[in-house]
Amino acid sequence: MEIAKFDVSYIVIAIVRVVVLAYLGLTILAYMFQEKIIFYPSVLPSNHKFNFNSKFEEHVSKVDSDEIHSLIFHAPDSKGIILYFHGNAGALDGWGEVAQEISMKTSMDVWIVDYPGYGKSTGKISSQEQLLKIGTQILKELKDRNTGKNIFIYGRSIGSGLATYLGSDSAVKGLVLETPYLSLTELANNTAPFLPSFILKYPMPSNEWITQVKCPILIIHGNQDEVIPFSQGLALSKIRDDVRLVEIDRGNHNDLDSYPLYWESLTNFFKSIEGVN
Repeated sequence: MEIAKFDVSYIVIAIVRVVVLAYLGLTILAYMFQEKIIFYPSVLPSNHKFNFNSKFEEHVSKVDSDEIHSLIFHAPDSKGIILYFHGNAGALDGWGEVAQEISMKTSMDVWIVDYPGYGKSTGKISSQEQLLKIGTQILKELKDRNTGKNIFIYGRSIGSGLATYLGSDSAVKGLVLETPYLSLTELANNTAPFLPSFILKYPMPSNEWITQVKCPILIIHGNQDEVIPFSQGLALSKIRDDVRLVEIDRGNHNDLDSYPLYWESLTNFFKSIEGVN
């Protein structure tokens, strides 16, 4: 009786095909749905009424077809104003509390922005260029209405890239980056090294943009950050020798404001630039 020969090569080829198709499928899905992976907006009704203890105003900026909503908190006798770009989740109903606390504890005005699709802002995030355009326009609006106060840019987490990009504007007197990344490309490579970096529509190369910043820079990062590793903020700070890096011992991604060193560092940074005109 003759035994049929078993050709292993067909099995190997079939397995390789399945693996390749699965990888291509995963890559395509990651590209198509990256906004849902990166951004987690909370949506507020258009008639939502904000309620804060401090004096504030609502502001709406028209950028292309989108209405970008922001809040401006006013501190008594403030000598500066902070343009704040928040993290990738939530909306101004929550982030407004963060801005209000910064305004109260630093005696600075704070202008905080919701991205497209966040809070009451219309539209949706679709490209890095869109975010840069929004940030650039709002900074222009701030400069147009500013009455001689020092302008600072503050970026937290996902917002640190946009803040770094805007930090090259000559009107900006100081840049604060909280839990920043080298670039979203670097962060994605650490998180999902099996995916090709070219599919990322939001590279946010802070490591390149920071070389163009003309003002003092403060980086605050916790060494137990579970979202953006401290090593990213450390590496970003080493690109220039004039960056002030504050390492919060045992600080993670969302609790730095619970440490006295955080507030001490912020206050001292702003005070060191108060006399700059």
